[in-house]
Amino acid sequence: MDEPTSSLSEHEAARLFQVIRSLSERGVSIVYISHRLREVQALAHRVTVLRDGRNAGELTGAENQSERMVSLMVGRDVSLFAGCISGRRARRCSRCMTSSSRPTRAIS
Repeated sequence: MDEPTSSLSEHEAARLFQVIRSLSERGVSIVYISHRLREVQALAHRVTVLRDGRNAGELTGAENQSERMVSLMVGRDVSLFAGCISGRRARRCSRCMTSSSRPTRAIS
């Protein structure tokens, strides 16, 4: 499934997750592609991260954390940037020292 919740309502997405969990309990393997990391964390037993079309790493169980997934996606440690999001526009982020006219996104 490639970004299956992108056009679903919250209720429809919840129903999809029930179906996915039910299939998983019956031993069915599912390939689930999403940029919504919380969905991936909630559903996946194993995560394979691709970067530039290549396997950047695999995570299982407790390793399946957003920060670790993002580190594999971008190819570097992002723990220094965790919590940079203040939810407001900032001219300069003091933690990551980047200028931006748009809100910075947090890795948490």
